[in-house]
Amino acid sequence: MRRASPARIPVMAANTNSADGRRSSLDDDGSAPSHAGDLDAANDGAHRFTEHDPALIAAHDHAVLAAALDPIITIDAYGVIRSASDSVYRVFGWAPDELVGRDVNMLMPEPHRSAHEGYLVKHRRTGETNILGRTREFEAVRKCGDRFPIELSVSRVDVPGSDAPFFVGIIKDISERKRLEGELRLIQTLAVAIGAATSVAGAFVETIQIIADATGWDYGELWTANEADDSLALAACWGRPGHDYRQFSEAGQRCRFVRGVGLPGRAWAEQRAVWFGDLSRLSDTEFCRLEEAREACLNAAAAVPVRADNETIGVLVFFVRRARREDRRMLDLVRSAIAPLGPLILRKQVEEALAEHRLRLEETVEHRTHELMKSRERLRLVDRMASIGTLAAGLGHDMNNVLLPVRARLNALRVEHDRGALSEMAHAHIEAVRKSVSYLQQLADGLHYLAMNPDQDADERGSTDLVEWRDSVGSLLSKAVPKHVRVVWKFEPALPRVGVPAHGLTQAVLNLVVNAGEAIPGPPARKRKQGLVRIVAERATDDAGRGIVRIAVSDNGIGMTEDVKRCVFEMFYTTKARSMGTGLGLPLVHKVVDRAGGSIRVESEPGVGSTFTMTFPAVEPDGPASVCDGESKIALTMRDGRAAMLVRDLCESAGRAVVDVGNGPGDARVWIVDPNAVDARTAQSWRVRSPGGRLIVFVRPGQEHMDVWNSLDAHVIINNGEVDAVRALVAEALRADFPEATAR
Repeated sequence: MRRASPARIPVMAANTNSADGRRSSLDDDGSAPSHAGDLDAANDGAHRFTEHDPALIAAHDHAVLAAALDPIITIDAYGVIRSASDSVYRVFGWAPDELVGRDVNMLMPEPHRSAHEGYLVKHRRTGETNILGRTREFEAVRKCGDRFPIELSVSRVDVPGSDAPFFVGIIKDISERKRLEGELRLIQTLAVAIGAATSVAGAFVETIQIIADATGWDYGELWTANEADDSLALAACWGRPGHDYRQFSEAGQRCRFVRGVGLPGRAWAEQRAVWFGDLSRLSDTEFCRLEEAREACLNAAAAVPVRADNETIGVLVFFVRRARREDRRMLDLVRSAIAPLGPLILRKQVEEALAEHRLRLEETVEHRTHELMKSRERLRLVDRMASIGTLAAGLGHDMNNVLLPVRARLNALRVEHDRGALSEMAHAHIEAVRKSVSYLQQLADGLHYLAMNPDQDADERGSTDLVEWRDSVGSLLSKAVPKHVRVVWKFEPALPRVGVPAHGLTQAVLNLVVNAGEAIPGPPARKRKQGLVRIVAERATDDAGRGIVRIAVSDNGIGMTEDVKRCVFEMFYTTKARSMGTGLGLPLVHKVVDRAGGSIRVESEPGVGSTFTMTFPAVEPDGPASVCDGESKIALTMRDGRAAMLVRDLCESAGRAVVDVGNGPGDARVWIVDPNAVDARTAQSWRVRSPGGRLIVFVRPGQEHMDVWNSLDAHVIINNGEVDAVRALVAEALRADFPEATAR
């Protein structure tokens, strides 16, 4: 490096170039030009500098340079430093005497250091330059080797008597301003990125990338605090493209840091930034991912806590692929830049939680709307079922109205045949008609059972004779399955009565039979020859030794899965296609069984079939009387054959045994009489002998002498020819003596 002897430049006696390039001159005595002697008057008695006082001029120059806040350096045309202000030491770390005589390029970083000599040569040759008279930004180098930004203003000084000019450079350290500008720019960039992020995770990654790009890190992570176990978990990571950090990040996913443990844990516990300048000097206990860091060529790291509302909500950790000395200025920049990050992250988390809540709310509304639509459809189906029930009740009622007089006339014809008034051929035709009427009566009875409300008379525990019930509804149940399915009955002999009303039992078994038939595929899907539905009834005893009756309905259909079995008795649950099933049948079965004090279970195997077994309490022999004993018999003494047949049919429909008697009812508890067939005194004698008996008088409208019968506390039924009215009167009279009886 070229060195020159130290020299003081007579700055005050030189011609200088102003900022606009115009030259200005100083007076011969070294002072600025005066205006009308004002300065002379103001400085009267002061020292005046002249060229004859060089020591005083040198002292003045030194004082000016020493007082300058910003470094002032003068160089000659060859780049040799001729003088430097004292402030050079504060900014560059060099003492002025250390710089004088050395090349000014020692204060420049590459590539300007190597190129500066060329700039000076060009200026000496051509006089052209782009730096004079303006302020420009450059990078300079401190004595320690650190780079820092400066503003440089250079002016040319032409000294009288010298062919070569000097150059004066005024240097302003703008490190703080640049730091503040970078911090503000980083904060703005982070705020925009976080605000534009569509998710909290996206905001995290954007934050890591922006800070890493701005501060020169290669890989970054964000660890967030978990309140549940008071630990830090990896929430997001980012790596500079071109390097593989996958194993390092996967190892981080498996880590949890508590306070004071590991780099994130230390920053969390100490509430300050922590720097590891050389990871290779750490042990596995100090840095748990040391092996993975070596594989990823990561050599230095720093951790900065992220705070919000006076709490640390996370820790940012950055890594670089080279050893890096601790840079507090950079850490301060990161700390200042992420100051708004905590509140923004909290806001984003709240926004995301609200969005998720809104989505769940919309899903709930959609689900509820769907459920309401399904409920509406179910109610519509229930209304249809109710309409079908009403139709069934009407059909059963009308069929009974037609069948009752037909049966009465058939009974009358049977009496005529017994008297020999009809031929055998006529008798055969009558019996054929009787069978058809009996079949129609079974259908009418089935419709009657189906039309009855299963909740009706829920508090009354009726009972059913299973054999009579089977004979009554067997035809209806057999017709309830498809043509490719056959219904098979298997009842044990001498079954006891079961404690369930007949109409409830009919509805329960019918639902099971219909479901069983629909579970059996028809040809050609079915490989077996024929589908079978078995209805089996058997007596048994429960765990307490009480008598019970099991009624099972089984099929050889497709069966059910475990999931379906768990839901079959839920209201509106169905596996059938829409509009093909209501989901009400099996819940109704369960209700009937439960109200009867019984139980029901289902056994099923996919591809084999299903079995529903209902258990009902058996009615003990000392329960309702048998139709064969005298207590339940009805004695009938009537002269009018048609009326007698009508009354007989009504009583038998109520489940009572009817016997024709003459002048006395025998051991029967109820005696139905025609005033034209029985004398009132005979009836009175029977009432005296049987005070617990019941006398029912069947008369025509307008019949006289009824006072005597009323005095016998008789129940008078007026036969007005209306079947429904007569049926109601008979039912009312029978209920007085047989509360469980109901004339159909």
